[in-house]
Amino acid sequence: MAPTHQVPYRNLILIGCGPHYRKRYHSVLESENTTIAWLIDLQDQKEIILNFFKDKKLKPANTLFLDERFRNSLSLNLLETILPKIDLSQIDAVLLCTEPKARKAYALWALQHELPLFMDKPPCAFPALEQKDTLLLSYEEMVHAAEKAKVNVVVSCERRCHLGYLWLMGYLLQLIQEENSSITSINIHFANGNWVTPLEYLHQEQHPFKYGYGLLLHSGYHYIDLLSSLIALNQSEEIDYTLKTITTPPQDLLSEMKDKTSCRLYRNNPKNREFDKEVSQNDTSDYDSIRSLGETSLFLIGQAKIRKRLGTYFAMQLENTSVSQRTCDAPSSEASWRMRQEQVIIHVGHLASIHVSCNPFKKLDPNRHPVEDFNITIMHSPLLTHRQPILKMTREDIPLLPASLKKGSLNQHARECQLREFLHGRDGNSSLQSHRYTVQLLDRIYSEIKTMSYRTDASADIHPLNAR
Repeated sequence: MAPTHQVPYRNLILIGCGPHYRKRYHSVLESENTTIAWLIDLQDQKEIILNFFKDKKLKPANTLFLDERFRNSLSLNLLETILPKIDLSQIDAVLLCTEPKARKAYALWALQHELPLFMDKPPCAFPALEQKDTLLLSYEEMVHAAEKAKVNVVVSCERRCHLGYLWLMGYLLQLIQEENSSITSINIHFANGNWVTPLEYLHQEQHPFKYGYGLLLHSGYHYIDLLSSLIALNQSEEIDYTLKTITTPPQDLLSEMKDKTSCRLYRNNPKNREFDKEVSQNDTSDYDSIRSLGETSLFLIGQAKIRKRLGTYFAMQLENTSVSQRTCDAPSSEASWRMRQEQVIIHVGHLASIHVSCNPFKKLDPNRHPVEDFNITIMHSPLLTHRQPILKMTREDIPLLPASLKKGSLNQHARECQLREFLHGRDGNSSLQSHRYTVQLLDRIYSEIKTMSYRTDASADIHPLNAR
């Protein structure tokens, strides 16, 4: 019988203290009066982490910084040998905030000890592109361990707690049930605005590309999850996908980034001269490895057939490269430089069409746009006489919008909400088991991916900083 843990969870183990935890979660733990019994991270992060906690009210009681060799070579058996001195009898739960490729081992360790678990999305990742077929198997292994442990496991996936999307999901479900209809098509466009430099493609560990996965297992996971959640509203457990994909690898982007603005952006900033020098002196053979890195964009079209009948058509475009605020003063993993654009179009046959739009105007011009741009527009058929023909909603019109969110971020609120839900023993509308459709669809997408380069010239220069 699994142990009964104190609710709310107070005494925690924190595994991974990267930018996401520091910016998104730490303030929640402080406000919930939790304690961090142990903090576990890598040795090369020690100075950054200790500096972060210097002026914080909540500090870890104990720390364990592991050697670099444990970054990518983790297993359940290995963790049992390196984490034996932790007294788990007083631990209520585990927060897992590592990069996804390390999550499986840590999750299995926590679940073997029957500890409730909160983790970032995605639940897991493959360690190299040639092992992409292990994604679904790893997920199912984690689900089996969670069901055996009989503890709460929550995956942070913000659009599942986003007040705008929660309202939209409820509206769609009601419409589908009242009219005996279904969603006939879905179109999702996401642009990340994340400017990544050549050396970062090769070396960065935060949101890495060097392990064979990229945007799909970074921010792209939110939209795969949104797509699968929308398809699931058609209420069928028998979904057969037909997919076609095109992905863009980093070398396609770098070969095109020779425009004057891109070069001037780097060269005119004195702080970047050493960086520029390092790139220009780098062995060109090193850049050949860019060709095996993770995807920077995805173009997806497909059909979800239900019981072998005509189902939902869908299209998705995920772009890492779009307008960005980056000036090279900070690493690309700094989320403040990213400018996310999000558009979703949903058709419910001839009955309704829904447009969702979210743009980064607040980041570009906070004086003129002090509140984030989020809008929902719904057009109804005249046959639906009980519904108004056109419904337009801004974020201020969202039902149950708390006063604290009049200017705050809906995404940030969703992240904090899910963590608070977990700390109080609830699943935040995002249990590990509820991500099965999402991981299954992701597994199908990776099985279909065939990297296609828009440049066929093998001698193309991919050193944008050297362009004159």
